[in-house]
Amino acid sequence: MLMIIVLAMFTAMAGCSPPPTPTPTTTPTSTPQNQQPVEIISVLGPLEPINPGGPAIEIDLKNVSAETVINLAAILELDRSFAFNFNVTPANPLLPNKTISAELTLIGGGFSYNLSYPLRINGTMQNGSAFSYTDQIMIKPPTVINPEISLPPLHEL
Repeated sequence: MLMIIVLAMFTAMAGCSPPPTPTPTTTPTSTPQNQQPVEIISVLGPLEPINPGGPAIEIDLKNVSAETVINLAAILELDRSFAFNFNVTPANPLLPNKTISAELTLIGGGFSYNLSYPLRINGTMQNGSAFSYTDQIMIKPPTVINPEISLPPLHEL
């Protein structure tokens, strides 16, 4: 008899409880792809003076994010890897909308103007988040300001 009363009470209490609250559904948001914090402005080479050991290349990057960059490097993949270190540190950050350049002589390196090469950009934002991505780039000849200075033909590089 006691069992019947307990069952009746549980049944009555179950009928009095409010319906369960539906769990809200959320649609995950994503950051648009190809939106990187640092944009490749240019990759130029060979720079003057021409070095017989290998061409000098200059890479220009721009901080296109709203956050400050405190560490920045680039790796150019030719027949081997060449590391470009930018003077970006917590004491010397790359502020939003600012550009920075790094130059490196690619000892034993060679390239062609009509081929694309992978350029990996690595860095750290001021908030501590790291980024790393690879873009395909083409090395372009620098603009010749003095018309009397000409670059040697590509096959001589």
